[in-house]
Amino acid sequence: MKKAILFISLSIGVSGLTAVDSLNVRLISTIEIPGNPRGFQLVDTFLYVVLEDSGVVIYDIVDPYDPIRITKFNTLGKEISLCVRDNYAYLATLNNPSSPRNRVDVIDITDIYSPLEIGYLDTNYIGSCDPIFANESYLFCVSNLSDFHGFKIFDLSSAPSISFVSQYSTGDVLLYDLAFQDNHVLLANRSEGLRIVSIETPSSPIQIGYYDYAPVDTWGVYVVENYAYMCDGEAGLKIVNISIPSAPILTGQYSLDGFSLKSSVIGNYLYLCNFENGFKIMDISDPTSPSIVGYYSGVTAVDVEIRSDYAFVFSSSDEMIYVFDISYFTGSVDIDSDPKPAQISLTIQPNPFNSAVSISALEGAEVEIFDIKGRNIATLEGGTRVWKPEASVGSGIYLVRATVGEQEITKRVVYLK
Repeated sequence: MKKAILFISLSIGVSGLTAVDSLNVRLISTIEIPGNPRGFQLVDTFLYVVLEDSGVVIYDIVDPYDPIRITKFNTLGKEISLCVRDNYAYLATLNNPSSPRNRVDVIDITDIYSPLEIGYLDTNYIGSCDPIFANESYLFCVSNLSDFHGFKIFDLSSAPSISFVSQYSTGDVLLYDLAFQDNHVLLANRSEGLRIVSIETPSSPIQIGYYDYAPVDTWGVYVVENYAYMCDGEAGLKIVNISIPSAPILTGQYSLDGFSLKSSVIGNYLYLCNFENGFKIMDISDPTSPSIVGYYSGVTAVDVEIRSDYAFVFSSSDEMIYVFDISYFTGSVDIDSDPKPAQISLTIQPNPFNSAVSISALEGAEVEIFDIKGRNIATLEGGTRVWKPEASVGSGIYLVRATVGEQEITKRVVYLK
């Protein structure tokens, strides 16, 4: 059971000028992203970050307290959006005449440590692609070029080959986000609000419902069961009942200072990016009366994804991803408990490594190295030792465990052969 006492903190930012106010969330780590990041996606235990000028960087987030960069793959053009589905990553580049890569690249990520480009879709044919989405069968490329606003649909059933299916135009209205529900696509149309398009017949998408509201400045849409959660710029959050797709109705709303951009919903809570006003958490158990129950003010929040007890929030002002413990809302542990009790020390440098790694533990400790299946690969004595994997040891994630008496500590190391 959650404690009745709320966890409230006030701390001073690095500059010494910015106060960080928080309620019921704890910042546990940050990931500094070099290279002008455009966005990110979480898939299983991996974090994919799109870099506008230099490809995609991938992090292992098995331990959210200690994210590890494991690889990076480069393309030529200006990357703007990425979507991962099964064993493939679809990477959209900006439709820029000065770029030699005006297309969607198809990257095989079966071996996450050695991504391989295996194909592409010419975006001179499809127009701009920002952002890019996928459901179980199709790729949806959003275009906001002057000559076409809307999305285009591509068949992924023969992936990595991609074939054009159809397109849907939003007229002169910018399309900023979309979400899926059954055979419907819900659109966040910038100046028109919510549009619901049937893709039951993908070759002939057709609008079947809409909800206009004022003021309207729609940037994000997230769908769970019978509700669409609309981030409406300076107007805050709007909750629309879509149980009858042809006749959606407004159920609830919440006015927010600042600018509402994107959201994610898990259980009875909505996690919202409020731009310069930070990261907000709202109780939506009663959709007619949402309320703020948590926040963190020290980020310029533009995108968020949730995994288990953690929220990953992209902050545009400092180009970092902030990782928050949200277990107060998931109910796993009390927010004011210490999730990382003091343990014996273990240092691994460099990490990742490609030939040898220095492992430092207390003198007298036993240091064991295991693969992810739990098989012992090597055993070292305490102190500072160098591990040089044998030729039979392949690239991957390995666990290093140091033990002294009844105390032990385990950390991950990434070997890039």
